[in-house]
Amino acid sequence: MKRLGLSLALLVSGAAVANPYLANDYWREICNNIDDNGDGIVDNNYGGGRDSLTIDYPTSSGIRTDRCVNGKWQGVGIDTQSWSGALEPEVGGLRQWAKIHCGGQGRTCPHLPDYLHGNYSSSTVEASPAAEGSCPDTAGVGCRWSIDDHAIYKDWWPATWSWTSATRPQTLRLRVERGDNIPGMSADRSMLAILREGDKVEYVEGDARYYSFEVYFPSGTRQVREKFPDPLPWSVNPINAWHVLFQGHQTGSCGGSPPWSLGLGRTLDAHGSAKGSQYRLLLDWTSHPNATAVTHLYASDADPLDNAGLIQKDRWIRVTLYVKHSSHPTVGEFILWVNGVEVLRKQTNTMWAPVAGCDGGPTIISLGLYRDAGIVEPETIFYRGFMSSTHRRPEFAIPQ
Repeated sequence: MKRLGLSLALLVSGAAVANPYLANDYWREICNNIDDNGDGIVDNNYGGGRDSLTIDYPTSSGIRTDRCVNGKWQGVGIDTQSWSGALEPEVGGLRQWAKIHCGGQGRTCPHLPDYLHGNYSSSTVEASPAAEGSCPDTAGVGCRWSIDDHAIYKDWWPATWSWTSATRPQTLRLRVERGDNIPGMSADRSMLAILREGDKVEYVEGDARYYSFEVYFPSGTRQVREKFPDPLPWSVNPINAWHVLFQGHQTGSCGGSPPWSLGLGRTLDAHGSAKGSQYRLLLDWTSHPNATAVTHLYASDADPLDNAGLIQKDRWIRVTLYVKHSSHPTVGEFILWVNGVEVLRKQTNTMWAPVAGCDGGPTIISLGLYRDAGIVEPETIFYRGFMSSTHRRPEFAIPQ
C-alpha cells in the first residue's frame, strides 16, 4: 500500500498515548503476516495483501498513527491537525458532536445529557451528546441508539484470541423506524449534528477538509439480528427510498435541503430509471437553493448497466470525502474515495452564494441516518472511526 506522507510539522511524539487496539490478537496477527520486508510473500490475507499498514487512533491531542514494520507496531506520531468524531473514551465519546437528533422513543434519547450548553438533563427535542450514549432495550427490539463493541466484530474472531473491552473499536449503532421524526424537521432520522473541531463548529468560504468514516449495513443473516433491508420493489412501494448518511448543511435562511449529501438511493433498472431493488452510494449536489433537481455526482445515472456504488452488506465500507468549502464554481471541489479507491473528482461550488431567500451562511456537518418518510421497514446501520482533517490521512486495513 502506498504510504501517504504526513507533514512533520503536524506530528508530535506519540509515545505518551498508546493505541489500545494494538493489544488485540487480531491486530498483532495482521502485523505478523504482512510482507513488510519486501520479499513479496504474504502469508495470509489478514492485511488485505498490503505491503505495509497504518492504523489510526483518536486521542485528545489529535490522531495517533502507528505503522506495522517487520512484524511489529511502531508509533509514527500524533497528527495535531486532525479531529475525531469517533466514539473512543479518549476523545470523550460523542462529545465531539454538538447535538443529537433522535426521533425514536417518544422523541428522546435517554442518558444523553447536554454537554454543549451545560444542561445535564435529556431534552425531549434535541439532546447534546455525552461520553456514552445507550438506553434500555424496553421493547425487546433494541434501543434507537447504542455505543458498544458490537457482535459484528465476533463473527470471525477466533475463540483463542484475546477480546477485552479496552481494546475493541467502539461502534455507533443507529436504528430508525417509520415515524421517528422530531417537531420542525421532516422525515425519519437519527443523526449526530454539528461536528466540533474544538471550538469550531462551522465551515466558511475557503475551508478545506477530508471527512472520513466507516459504515456497516447488516443483512440480518449473521450474528447481528437487525438488518438494513433492500428497498421494496418499485411495484410494491414506488418511492425514491433516499437516505442521507452524511451531509453539509448551510445555516441561516437557506431552507431545509443541504447543498450536498452523501447517501443512498435505488439502483438503476434495465431502462436506466432509479427504480431498482438494491441500494447504491450517492453523492448528491444542488447548484443553488432554488434548484428543482438534485444531481448525482456519484454514482452517475449516465450508464444504466454500470450501477456504480452498489453497497455491500456485512462488511465495513470506508468513505473519505474531500470538500473545499466555497460558493465559487472554480474554487469549490469534491473528491470521493470508497475503500481507498478514488471514484469521483469534481470542481464546483460546494456552498450556496447569497440569493433571495438564502443568506449563504456557513456549513455545519452531520452524520447519521435520515431517510425517505415512505420507507416502512426498520433499518439499522453502524458507524465507526469518523474523523476530519486538513490533509488526506493514509488508508488502512479495515477489520471485517
